Amino acid sequence: MRKAHVSIIGAGQFASVMGNVVAQNVADSEDFDSRIVMYVYEPPLQSGRSIAQEINENHLNVSLQPPMQMRENLVASTDLAQCAASADFLIFASPHQYLEALLEDMKVHVKRSALAISLSKGFYFEDGELLLATAQIETALGIPCLALGGPNVADQIASCELAETTIGYRQREHALPFCKLFGNATFKVRAIEGVEGVQTMGALKNIVALGVGFAQALGVGSNTTALIMRRGISEMFAFTKLFFPDVSFEFLLESCGIGDLITSCTSGRNLRCAKAFALGHAEQVTWASLERTMLNGMSLQGPLCLQQVHKALSKREQKRDFTLFEVLYQIAFEGAQPALLLEVLSHNMPHYVVI
Repeated sequence: MRKAHVSIIGAGQFASVMGNVVAQNVADSEDFDSRIVMYVYEPPLQSGRSIAQEINENHLNVSLQPPMQMRENLVASTDLAQCAASADFLIFASPHQYLEALLEDMKVHVKRSALAISLSKGFYFEDGELLLATAQIETALGIPCLALGGPNVADQIASCELAETTIGYRQREHALPFCKLFGNATFKVRAIEGVEGVQTMGALKNIVALGVGFAQALGVGSNTTALIMRRGISEMFAFTKLFFPDVSFEFLLESCGIGDLITSCTSGRNLRCAKAFALGHAEQVTWASLERTMLNGMSLQGPLCLQQVHKALSKREQKRDFTLFEVLYQIAFEGAQPALLLEVLSHNMPHYVVI
């Protein structure tokens, strides 16, 4: 019986960690070929060698700091067309802002029988609608696409700390092979019907993490942090329902909802950078400078998502319904003082609510 082939599109930190998870899981699989192909798009190193060469010969992804040890059955390739053409299962793990260009180059090579899954946490607002990664992939490639998301901090997964994730699907039979690819003793998978909630929750929680970071810079305690998180998850779900009315409340209770929110608001780059942004407000610290100095040039997803949310709410004239999201936008992009966050939450929220 022919075994299915798997390709991973992306070679960043999360892509590399998840690539190692999949490579470990397929090593002795009866269903999948033991060789995982990872697409790498990187300039040559100063030594003249390529990142793909380092992965294939020394099993090190030297594009990451520190370099990451890769499993021997994970093979790097700079040939996107070959990665696409050979795959029965495609795992998209590149930043969402690069997705459109990748899909354009892949679309004529992908098998009509292939299945895809997106690990991307982001969306765009275009022509009055939210454009999710799964929709982009399905439209461009003409194949079904699932979504994966949850409290999945890359270095903790790499250290085999116990973790859980959510896979969203439209057809139940499509979920099982991806559950087998990702699930193991330390990385648990729960599959739930629907792809939209996994993606919107995964993107919007980064905005709430910005709010917690701003608040931490003001020296608040756990009570205020909890208020911001509670208000944040309420607006996350309300925003999702604006564009996807059929999304179930169940998504909030899964790892992609409350689980991911807790992780992002207690650790992670959006939290750290937002705190630094607020502390450096008087010196006019920028998001771009924080990406350079704190993230080695990696993109910060929270501010990008916040811009898209503001654009969407402005178009729909519903900014007043999302008090937290809007005050965070004012602080992040319009020069408002971080203290405005607490002022707005104190004065714009009623003294009591009876439900």
